[in-house]
Amino acid sequence: MFSKNNSSVTIDLLFNLLLTFVCLFFLSFLLVNSPSEDKDSDIESGATYIITMTWMEDCDIDMWLKTPGGERVYYGRRESGPIHLDLDVTSTRSYTDRNGTTTFIHPNEEIMTMRGVLEGEYSLSAHYFGGRDLALEVVATFVIQDVERKRVAWTGIVVLNGAGHEASALSFSIESEDAGISRSYFRVLDVNPRYIVGQ
Repeated sequence: MFSKNNSSVTIDLLFNLLLTFVCLFFLSFLLVNSPSEDKDSDIESGATYIITMTWMEDCDIDMWLKTPGGERVYYGRRESGPIHLDLDVTSTRSYTDRNGTTTFIHPNEEIMTMRGVLEGEYSLSAHYFGGRDLALEVVATFVIQDVERKRVAWTGIVVLNGAGHEASALSFSIESEDAGISRSYFRVLDVNPRYIVGQ
């Protein structure tokens, strides 16, 4: 009745395969989840306190936090329980153009996050690790944010006088407000009095 030659059957088969692949290609785009426009709102940090240290000079400063258990959180030991050093600047952020002008990308910053409450006393300090000018005087600014209450708990500065120098910024305690409530209470115990900015 009806007959086709072999070449038209091959062409029909290839056309149907092409049509199938095109349909699967468009179907895959429909099934892929589109990224939300505000990704940050979907991320739960779980942070109770965020400690930030910034400085403008061309050097490496390290933030050190001594926990109630006596452990030190710093670049060599990035976490202890719920406390984690999230960002450690290990080198200066600068570039030199072909005219020899050095431009610094500011500020240098280290960030530590407390994702829970370890009750007890803490000691926060800065350590001048090194840089191009080892005798450079550096001003480091600390900010402790109380994430639960959405406020700044404490702000202060320390001055470091050359490589190897460590300066204490603050001693503070964290205690639970109530056994039935998961919120915590931040209390300043001792401040480096020469360099306090505010609390």
